[in-house]
Amino acid sequence: MREVVTAKGKVLNMSALASANETEIAVGNMDVNARGDVLKPGRRGEIIIQNEEVQQAYYDATKPASEEVSIKQEPVPAKKVENTQIKKTYNKVTKRTGIDEPGIVDRRVVEKPDGTVVEEIEFSDGSIKEEEV
Repeated sequence: MREVVTAKGKVLNMSALASANETEIAVGNMDVNARGDVLKPGRRGEIIIQNEEVQQAYYDATKPASEEVSIKQEPVPAKKVENTQIKKTYNKVTKRTGIDEPGIVDRRVVEKPDGTVVEEIEFSDGSIKEEEV
């Protein structure tokens, strides 16, 4: 790191300060020192796991998944999609009525495919209520 001059004119070298105090216990509720070594909970200062081992375990656990693919490989042909027609059945709207109540967006009389006639009431929240006519 670079050296920084404080407001009082003193020179402060953060990397030298960090390396001089790397065995000191870090502030907080984790049992680690300033370097990142895991310390024994009962005896402050005794190292259980080195920081390098912690970092290596993290990188081994979070390796990105990769797959080797040959550039010279022939492309897989796309599957042919058959032209299929989708039969759509629509309800026949026989009559629309005006909106006469607050909260109701639309009212319509609909004849269903089975022959029953119902009145659909659409509300402002998107719900639809069907009433037999």
